[in-house]
Amino acid sequence: MLLLEAARQAALATAHPDTMTVTGMDSDLVRHAEMDVPCWLEAEQLADPDQVRIGARQHGKEIFAGVVTLAAVPTAPGAHGA
Repeated sequence: MLLLEAARQAALATAHPDTMTVTGMDSDLVRHAEMDVPCWLEAEQLADPDQVRIGARQHGKEIFAGVVTLAAVPTAPGAHGA
């Protein structure tokens, strides 16, 4: 669950400053993650601007790979942006 949340946050940070929400995840948990070892995440915007590829590594080995799909958050009629 922590890797999925990390992927969600990394995808949203990649999309910043656009206000986006996660609409889907396609993920592969490659190996067990250790809780007491640093985990390095990499995020890459794909050709489809609504998709971000996320990878996680520990000890130089991939432990997680996935694609997070995003969608713009609709604004309410009459709402003013910041």
